Amino acid sequence: MKKIPLHSLVILVGPNSSGKSSWAQKYFPSHEIISISALKKQLTGSSNTQDILPSIWQELYRRADVALAHGQRVVVDATNLKDSDRQTLLAIAEKYGVEAFIKTFDVDWQTLQEYAGPCSDQEALRRSFSLWKNVQAHVMNGDRGTASILSGQESIVDFPQQLKTSKILAVGDVHGNFTGMQQALQCAEQQQATIVWLGDVVDYGPSNLKCLKLAYETVRDGQAFMIWGNHERKIDRWIRSDFGENFNGKLSEANLTTIREINSLNESRKRKFLAAWTALRNWSFNHLVIDKFLFTHGAATHAMWANNQRRLQGVCANMAYFGEVDTVSPTRGDGYPNRIWDWVQHIPCDHTVVVGHDWLDRVSYNVVEKANARGGKAYVTDCGSSKGGRLGSLFIDLESNEVLPYYFDS
Repeated sequence: MKKIPLHSLVILVGPNSSGKSSWAQKYFPSHEIISISALKKQLTGSSNTQDILPSIWQELYRRADVALAHGQRVVVDATNLKDSDRQTLLAIAEKYGVEAFIKTFDVDWQTLQEYAGPCSDQEALRRSFSLWKNVQAHVMNGDRGTASILSGQESIVDFPQQLKTSKILAVGDVHGNFTGMQQALQCAEQQQATIVWLGDVVDYGPSNLKCLKLAYETVRDGQAFMIWGNHERKIDRWIRSDFGENFNGKLSEANLTTIREINSLNESRKRKFLAAWTALRNWSFNHLVIDKFLFTHGAATHAMWANNQRRLQGVCANMAYFGEVDTVSPTRGDGYPNRIWDWVQHIPCDHTVVVGHDWLDRVSYNVVEKANARGGKAYVTDCGSSKGGRLGSLFIDLESNEVLPYYFDS
């Protein structure tokens, strides 16, 4: 079964009144649908305006371009019977490196008349039907092979993503370790588990953009959740400052490994990278609560358990990104933050927090378990990937309550 991913273009093709709008509204959220009729009404006050139709189409193209650039899925609700209209839309999809789909609406003339109703413009309806019959074979052949034809059996990836199995593989800080990340994905597929990338996919290692692409693809296709880590946050600030031109922060050598990869991209590849990065940022979470488990990057607060927002604010956001820092002695002798673990004492009984961020076991490179007197637990999955250790993860079965550490090599 083909999936219609979160970041993609869907072009509806068919004559007027063939059911395109009803289908789009049934399967996709309203913010993903760009309707030519709605645009005409929005910009002119009437959905029947024809004399400025070329400028309406230009606005449709512009909105599709902006939405795809910002990581959205776009469903174009129009007849799309002209080859030039479809090719313009397909070129926008190619510009941002997203997959394009065509959904056709084939009805006979009698059925079309019934759909349109007795008050419809019969002449316009007949012209539309005739044009559809002229282009039908070409369109259903894939429009020059640049789009996939939807048959009605596809799975539409929803957002926010839903946990589809009782099994989770929470993967600690990848840090550019593409081989280990691929092994983690293979393990999740074998176990039929949903992945939670716990943040810090980038920096340190040699394959940061490959790792970002894999994170993007798995979230886009509904295989994974993404936690936004402090390293993603830093790189995002650099990107938002015109790719570093107006950046005033401090960049570590670890950050620079990712930045060098980004700077090596040509203009076309950088545009596609930026669209994928923006999509991944929009889909990601600061924390995620599933059953009695809370997943975040650095540390949890008691308030996070009842917060279902994807983005946290204030103290909760700082804890999620950076962990808990000692307010008396905030900096260690080596210049790094002096992180403490008092927050573990506030984990509720029989609840578990899974984090990355801190590489605690530098001897055996194992996942570290911490517990409080009430039976609350925390697992720290950062095992030093790309820093001399290995990629750590935690396999969780919500039905059997099985919790096992898994490890992957670089």
